[in-house]
Amino acid sequence: MRALFERAEAVFFDFDGVIVDSHDVKTRAFAALYADEHPGIVEAVMAYHDAYGGMSRYKKFDYFERILLDREPTRERIAELGDRFAGAVVEAVVASPEIPGAGALLHALSQRATPSYVASGTPEEELKQIVTRRGLERYFRAVRGSPAEKAEILGDLSARHAHDVSRCLMVGDAMTDYVAAQAVGMPFLGVVKQGHASPFPQGTTFAATLHVFQEAP
Repeated sequence: MRALFERAEAVFFDFDGVIVDSHDVKTRAFAALYADEHPGIVEAVMAYHDAYGGMSRYKKFDYFERILLDREPTRERIAELGDRFAGAVVEAVVASPEIPGAGALLHALSQRATPSYVASGTPEEELKQIVTRRGLERYFRAVRGSPAEKAEILGDLSARHAHDVSRCLMVGDAMTDYVAAQAVGMPFLGVVKQGHASPFPQGTTFAATLHVFQEAP
């Protein structure tokens, strides 16, 4: 795993589940929004979020409303769900523990002058607020989120900063991240929580922590 970072011209990180251990925070928030529905709906909501962890929450709400609940998702309904979701998760994500080794890795990359970026499915302004409040903004050349698609973010930032995508690295915890990296031809490293099955295709390199340039305690 260390070699992936040593040879990377730039590193692109997803945020939830990669920098901070906040995936479960968002799972619980999605479940709470649909707590008044049939238990099967709540289970389906959580399963979909788990399967598409890096997807924009607004696309998930559209799916939940349209497919799971068979009702037209109005703009007002989607906006309301988004506001309630943000109100439930921002403080929790700010307070979430980091993925083991993430902070030390970001510091090591900055010392090596390796540019780092965030490419996330979280709404961009909310994401920037969280990154700043966690004191991480100094590590990232840019912090990008939805509504832009991840492949678009990877391609745009690589072009803007003259990076060769084939010599960069995308670090993510969901198939959304893997697919985005594949779409632009960028090498990929998965982050899979200890005890969880890898969602990635066989042969994909993944790790449970980001202890890269130092030994795990």
